[in-house]
Amino acid sequence: MPDQPSYRVRSLSRGLSVLAALNARGSSTLAELSLDVGLAKPTTFRILKTLLEDEYVTMEVGSGIYRPAARVSSLSSEFEETAWFVEHTRSHLAALAEKLVWPLSVSTLARTRILVRGNTDSTNALAVGKLKPGMTLPILETASGRVLLAFSIIKNRDHILQRLRQSNDQCDWIARDNKKTQRILHETKENGFASVTVPRHVSNLTAVAVPVTVQDFTVAALAIRFSATGVPKEIISRDFLPALRLTAQAIGRDIASDERAAWVLGDYKVSR
Repeated sequence: MPDQPSYRVRSLSRGLSVLAALNARGSSTLAELSLDVGLAKPTTFRILKTLLEDEYVTMEVGSGIYRPAARVSSLSSEFEETAWFVEHTRSHLAALAEKLVWPLSVSTLARTRILVRGNTDSTNALAVGKLKPGMTLPILETASGRVLLAFSIIKNRDHILQRLRQSNDQCDWIARDNKKTQRILHETKENGFASVTVPRHVSNLTAVAVPVTVQDFTVAALAIRFSATGVPKEIISRDFLPALRLTAQAIGRDIASDERAAWVLGDYKVSR
């Protein structure tokens, strides 16, 4: 019987070994980690530099002590938080989908992207470019991203905008136009919602999003996507927006009533 092909990525395996060893120690030097994982110091150093640049590791300047960064916990907490959001949004999304027909989604901020926590795409024949829970999307090019950024507290918004300006991703270049960015965020906050239309070959796709708040803090965005030519503007203002806002309020109340809210969301995540 022929040997099965190996799909092992050696560099990834090594990186995970270093991260696991550092996590086990809590703090460590390059030499200690090199011994722990059985790799040469130059190799271990390159791995640590990568983890440092990607913010999975921190290093004390001068001492050479490495520690796991807070982002390491997100590797598991993102799954837990997504399941928690699905628990609190599934029934609300299903009820709204029956009323509005078009696909819906709930998203949160995740560093310089938005993270889709839950949606109705899998059961909606009208969903174009189907979204999946765990998928990340640009902030300023999406209605949900604009809502989350516009309604976040100032210090978090400024930090995110600074990161977006430094990004090499073409989707983030709009952040370099400060005047345009501020106009977008101002209009979003003034209107209480964001709307973005994306060109398509057959019919342009429009997304409209509203904030989901808990104790006056925006924790998520609820969005609907639909054909720009298939839905008249009066339907959006008369039917879509009121229904979205009522559902967003219901989701907010549902989250607030859960005693685990503070534990899952945390102070930073509630305020962002």
